Amino acid sequence: MSSLLGRYSLERRFVVAVGLGMLLFSLLGGAIFYLYSFFHEIAETNDLERQLVATVQVQAEVGAFALNTEITSGVIQSLLVNPIILATRINGTNDFRVEESKQASVDFSTGRVYPLFSPVDNKEQIGSLVVIQNHSHVNKAAAIRAFHPALLMVLQIVIATVILVVMFRRFIGEPVAKLAKMMTEIKPGQGMRLQIEEDHLHDEIGLLSQRANSFLNATEALLEERKRMEERYRAVFTDAPDAIIASDDEGLVVDYNPAAEILFGFQQQSIIGHSVTKLIADPSQRERCQNALDHARDKGVDLFDFKYEVEILGQHADGHIISAKSNPMPDGGWVSTFEDITDRHAGEAKIKHLAHNDLLTGIANRPQFLERIDKAHERL
Repeated sequence: MSSLLGRYSLERRFVVAVGLGMLLFSLLGGAIFYLYSFFHEIAETNDLERQLVATVQVQAEVGAFALNTEITSGVIQSLLVNPIILATRINGTNDFRVEESKQASVDFSTGRVYPLFSPVDNKEQIGSLVVIQNHSHVNKAAAIRAFHPALLMVLQIVIATVILVVMFRRFIGEPVAKLAKMMTEIKPGQGMRLQIEEDHLHDEIGLLSQRANSFLNATEALLEERKRMEERYRAVFTDAPDAIIASDDEGLVVDYNPAAEILFGFQQQSIIGHSVTKLIADPSQRERCQNALDHARDKGVDLFDFKYEVEILGQHADGHIISAKSNPMPDGGWVSTFEDITDRHAGEAKIKHLAHNDLLTGIANRPQFLERIDKAHERL
């Protein structure tokens, strides 16, 4: 499933997000820890230097007080034995000076100065001990000692990240991917349901699966009900003796039953998708209906807002006059039922003729004769 979703899969996005986050955290944490360890090592080196000076300070004070080169040289040699010391100088009175260095040229002005006091009263300053650290050696040693714990911390974070990703995949990623795969394979109406593993009966995965199965049950029930309703509708629509035409809210024919084919003379495929005004007999009425449909479409007016029945006259190709009654549907559009009233029109015309003419002779009868006299009198 992860391969189907590609870079949008939950597992991959989690791994990328956590991986990048932990990588940045490990690099930042490692750098901070490295700097802390480095400067801590430098501080410890400075403490070591002070301890070394303290061990030889008495001898250095004696040598400086006695102006004894042998004693001061011994003090300097004992300090230079330690690799953190690069050069040492002992200054005394009367321009007394003894110095040694591991390098040819050393600037003693950059060294750390330790005062030397008289061994008699320990109050009078008689000289100084200047110590220059071997900074290249000190920095290198500090960097090595700081690097290893920083690297160890980064490795710990990486291992923790790997464990976190593995646990996420085991308890969340794989179950969610499996659930998503099953959801894509199940189609409503197939009767299939999500299988809930025992390990997930009481957790969020199980809850999601149960809810999904409930939605599938409800969806299939609705589909079954809709299928039954469509079958009932289709049975009534197809077998109805009256012509029935359904149109959408733009006036286009969407359904057309067999009785309508007989009544209008149009085959279903030739009328579905066309405007219902194609069936209107009166050209002026056809134009008014089409204008109303166009206006409703352009202005966004819903013809369903008109809650009344509409009567129009349709016409068969052979001249039949057809009465049409159109009613709005709840979901938009109209359902029109039609009946052939050609005979009724003929009957109405015959009744009207008998009302004004003699049954045997066909000439105007007395009521019509008197009516014509009254009209002629009105004109005079």
